[in-house]
Amino acid sequence: MKARLFGVFLLATTSVVAPAQRRPISGPVAVVAQLYRDFAWEAVVEEPNLDDHGLLDQSRAVLQRYFDDRLTALWLADRACEVKRHEVCRIDFLPMWNSQDPMASGLRIVQSSDSSLVDVTFRAYQDRTVHLTYHLSHTPRGWRIDDIRNGSQWSLRELLSRKP
Repeated sequence: MKARLFGVFLLATTSVVAPAQRRPISGPVAVVAQLYRDFAWEAVVEEPNLDDHGLLDQSRAVLQRYFDDRLTALWLADRACEVKRHEVCRIDFLPMWNSQDPMASGLRIVQSSDSSLVDVTFRAYQDRTVHLTYHLSHTPRGWRIDDIRNGSQWSLRELLSRKP
């Protein structure tokens, strides 16, 4: 009986102490982490097919939770171009997954030595490691993503700024 009570006491004190020891996530890392929390299903849910509710299809208000006004405007202009032309205009993949077919495991979101940069790494198809760098700026609404880069391969802002 005493061992059981001690176990309950230990569990209770651990659950009270453990959250207090965690450092809250804030700033640029929090924005990127929230983006992945809100849209991780794109990489893990196969059925039902929810393609029409993914990040690429979100409203201006939802995009502005994560992205600055300039990147949001570029994103929406690309979507309008696709509707008008009935074809892909500037991007044909999901930038946060660096893929048309998102898949990820071992996702890590880490603050860079530069406070406005956040590094994201994960494993994708065939155990390929993906490394993305999120560039953020401090806006009147708080930290917002103003670019996503895959090393020297692509920059989301540059892709969305090209002529279709």
